[in-house]
Amino acid sequence: MSGEYPGRVQRYAPGSCVVVAADPRLRQESFTVSAFVYPTTPVKGVQGLVTRWSGTCGWGLFLGDDSSLELWLGDDSGKVSSIRGGAPLHSHSWFAVVGS
Repeated sequence: MSGEYPGRVQRYAPGSCVVVAADPRLRQESFTVSAFVYPTTPVKGVQGLVTRWSGTCGWGLFLGDDSSLELWLGDDSGKVSSIRGGAPLHSHSWFAVVGS
């Protein structure tokens, strides 16, 4: 519907989030990260699930643009490697996800 309409404040809950401060114990040669996730908008593009990511550097478990689980590894040179799961994570279902 075209036209002008009055605006209004709409509150929303963006989801769960935690920020963990940098710590030398997080700089490891190898690691395993896991989480229980309940995707509500898996088809809305790439979304970080559990990440330590800045620019192109770090690591993370992501929902990919096709809703599949992805593990990203990025180094200081800007190179990013990723491994993708074989099946999409469906909306409104619980999943145990792991990257190692």
